[in-house]
Amino acid sequence: MDLAEQHGLKGRFVVGYIGTHGMAHALEKVLDVAERMLHMKDVRFLFVGGGAGKAKLVGETGKRKLNNVVLVDPQPKERMPEYWSLCDVALVHLNDRAFHAGCAASSLAAASRYSRERQARNVLKVAQEVANGNGRTVGVGELA
Repeated sequence: MDLAEQHGLKGRFVVGYIGTHGMAHALEKVLDVAERMLHMKDVRFLFVGGGAGKAKLVGETGKRKLNNVVLVDPQPKERMPEYWSLCDVALVHLNDRAFHAGCAASSLAAASRYSRERQARNVLKVAQEVANGNGRTVGVGELA
């Protein structure tokens, strides 16, 4: 069984967050989006990693019955390319304070390094545009 089948992601559109599940990442906001997208049966949200916010993420996922969310424990660095290859979208999610403190750079670098080649080019282009002040970040309050 391949990794996509193992996690129920085969044939799905996968939004992936891979990395630290910390306070600066505000991942509960991603769960809000996942909840709003429950009716979209072909979309899955993949979270790989651990950290101070992981237990809350696990609890909220169960409490809200988010069957479109897949939670995977931390994996060795050698396996990261496998997990990034499952993602159609690489999510770099930080609260405003962390983003403006420059925390996004390492997440963007990892996403561009490990994502599928075409996606890596797009992620890198977005990272360059944001770094140059030409890109657009979307705040939580701006989500429709």
